Amino acid sequence: MSSTSNRPKKPAAKDVKKQPILIPKQFDQAQLKKACKSLLTHAQKEFLQQSSRNTQKKSVLLPGQVEPARNERVEGEPIYLEINSFESVTGSTESSSRPEPTLIPVPHRVRPKASELSICMIVDNPQSKYINVLVGANENAPAEEKPVTHDFFAEIVSTSKLRSRFSKAPTHHHKAAIEFIKNFDLIVYDGNRITAAALKSILGPKVVYKAAGTALQSPLPITFQPVPGSDATPAEVARAAAVVADPAVIRRQIKYISSCVVAAPAPGTSLSVLVGLSSYSREELIANIAAVLRIVLDSRKPLIVGGWGNVRNMIIKTSESAGLPLYTAPTRSRDTENEL
Repeated sequence: MSSTSNRPKKPAAKDVKKQPILIPKQFDQAQLKKACKSLLTHAQKEFLQQSSRNTQKKSVLLPGQVEPARNERVEGEPIYLEINSFESVTGSTESSSRPEPTLIPVPHRVRPKASELSICMIVDNPQSKYINVLVGANENAPAEEKPVTHDFFAEIVSTSKLRSRFSKAPTHHHKAAIEFIKNFDLIVYDGNRITAAALKSILGPKVVYKAAGTALQSPLPITFQPVPGSDATPAEVARAAAVVADPAVIRRQIKYISSCVVAAPAPGTSLSVLVGLSSYSREELIANIAAVLRIVLDSRKPLIVGGWGNVRNMIIKTSESAGLPLYTAPTRSRDTENEL
């Protein structure tokens, strides 16, 4: 059984929509507003043109085929905040120093609601016991008698079933794992019974936490059992631990995850975080950028080691556009370099 440290870090719950937009003092506000407006204008135009081309290319579906509507539910081109640092963002160049991903609540959601996502859940063996609890043993039961997660998942698969899908040859294994992840908007797993190391041995270390567009970096660990209160008795703690899976607990976590963006620092001098869509207003994009920076740089324990003192520059961009500058650090003194 893995420790609870496998789970994504979760900042204290707040009503982020009611918080004022606190632009970091390090920013030139005029430059920030200009960059956001320019990128949104460009990205909105590109997205409309691409959508028009996609509509023209639509073909007639054959009997039994299902139209892949996944990308069409994204109402805009994804926009990323890229932070480049002087030193490694994790404080180390070792791949083993990769921190767990951090969930960051933002005032303006960047992806559809959880009920509209294609979600895969990776479970321990045997998978049948999880399917019975989360989907229901009786397919013909009335909807009100089924678990609240009965129609929530596109797939529930055990670690052994997943491992059997991939060839042992490294090149084929890596390619197959990438294709598997591309099938879903979100992949979650039982963080109490499955370790991140075990998943990496199945999917490959370069696959975990990588995802394109508005798909969440995957897979993300969640808790399957209710969490006992601080005043719970030993018997209550034992009962909670014995629960195979609690549908309400799982659904609540996934709904929260779908409303967040994910920051997953890796050894190196760059961190990219999805902060918005081209359909946003300038103010909405700035609000999300500010919310992300509060966690990544301004918190007591910033995700980027060294905080603002380790930031070389910051840009916003789409996956296809050039980066527009938001911030460039002044020349660092020797004292600042020695502190990192």
